[in-house]
Amino acid sequence: MVHMGDDGYTQSCRDIVGAAKLLLAGLASSFPELYVLGRPLASVVAFGAHGLPIYEVGDILSAKGWHLNALQSPPALHLACTKLTTPGVVADLLADLRVAVDEVKKAVAQGKTGKGSMVTLYGLGSSSAVGPGLVKEMASRCKLDPL
Repeated sequence: MVHMGDDGYTQSCRDIVGAAKLLLAGLASSFPELYVLGRPLASVVAFGAHGLPIYEVGDILSAKGWHLNALQSPPALHLACTKLTTPGVVADLLADLRVAVDEVKKAVAQGKTGKGSMVTLYGLGSSSAVGPGLVKEMASRCKLDPL
């Protein structure tokens, strides 16, 4: 706050929320295969797919350098817009998302798709033999000082 000042902070908020709105508009106008979860009010946008394995889409985006988070129920991806998510970045994401969705649609039509590798990582804490122990170990090493 001290470094940015009130005006800088306000502009940062405008940029972040503006990026999320731009992403929402792009999803609504160009991706009939996708749907937005809920009604995002600020900076987090989550979306799923109609008839496509969304984690496959996420895998392709990851290979392109995007790292959206996977959601489990329903299967979806989400992006938390930050100061680094400017309108130009959103335009690039939407372009890469179009390529990813089209690739997955083609793979589905050819019967050559799976669930995506993102799904194997999601829910590690409760669904795998090593997960619960790993989560407990990590939690015990990350004790936070109370505020």
